[in-house]
Amino acid sequence: MKKSLGIASLVLTTSAHAGLVSITPSTLTWNNGVDIDGDGQLDFISSDLSANDITTLTDVGGLAVGGYILHTRQDLTKLHFGSTQNNMWTNFFVSAGTAIDSSVLFSQQADIYEEYFNSETSRHDVIGQDCGKFGCSPILAPIMTPWMPEPSLDSLNQSPLFDNRGLIGLVLNNGDGNNFYGWLDVEMTADHINIYDGAIETNANRSVIAGQSIEVPEPSTLAILATGLAMGGIVRRRRQTKSLHAQ
Repeated sequence: MKKSLGIASLVLTTSAHAGLVSITPSTLTWNNGVDIDGDGQLDFISSDLSANDITTLTDVGGLAVGGYILHTRQDLTKLHFGSTQNNMWTNFFVSAGTAIDSSVLFSQQADIYEEYFNSETSRHDVIGQDCGKFGCSPILAPIMTPWMPEPSLDSLNQSPLFDNRGLIGLVLNNGDGNNFYGWLDVEMTADHINIYDGAIETNANRSVIAGQSIEVPEPSTLAILATGLAMGGIVRRRRQTKSLHAQ
C-alpha cells in the first residue's frame, strides 16, 4: 500500500529509492501545527503552557494526629511538541544513518522545556482521624497556613531537543494499521520550530534512513546525459548509412 501525498505541501523529487519524498522546509510558532505529508490533516503540533501547578505531598506522619500535609504551588511554563491522531515522534535526536522503523522508540509527545518558578509551600495540620469501615482518613485543620516562598523548589528541566538542531524520527499512521516512516531535520527554540529538511516513505511499513537525501540530477548532469544520448543516435545513424552503401 502507498500513501497518497498532497503536492501542495511537499516537493516531490525523483529518487533512486522509489517511494521516498522530501518535506518542504517550514517554520511554525508554538501553539501551531503543520501538515507534514499534505493529506489535509495536521501531523505535527506544538504548544506552550503557562499555568499554576499545585501538588500535594504527605509527610511520613501525615495520616497521624500531629502530622501535616504539605502543599506546593508553582508557576509553570512548558513547551512541548507532539502529534495528532495516530502519529508518533522520537523525543530525542537520532544519528544520521539510523534506520527509522518499528524498532525505534516513539512517543506521543515530548516536553522540551519545563520551568517551575515562584514556588510556595503551605500545610494542613492533621488534628484528628475519621475511621470507618474502609480505614482512616485525616481530619485537617480548617485553614491552611499561609503560602510561604520556597525558592529551593524552583527547577528547570530542559530536553536535549531544546535550542538545538538535529534529526528526529517519525511515523505517520492513518489508523488503518499501516505505518509510514520518515525523519525531520529540526531546530526548536523558545520562539519557534524550524523544519529544515526531511523525508517520508510512501510505501507502508518500509524503513527509512535518517538524513537520507533524495538525489536530483544536476542541470549539468542532465545536459551531459542529453548530449550523450544525441551523440549515440548520430553514431547509430552513420553506421546504418555505411551499411546501406556497402550493400
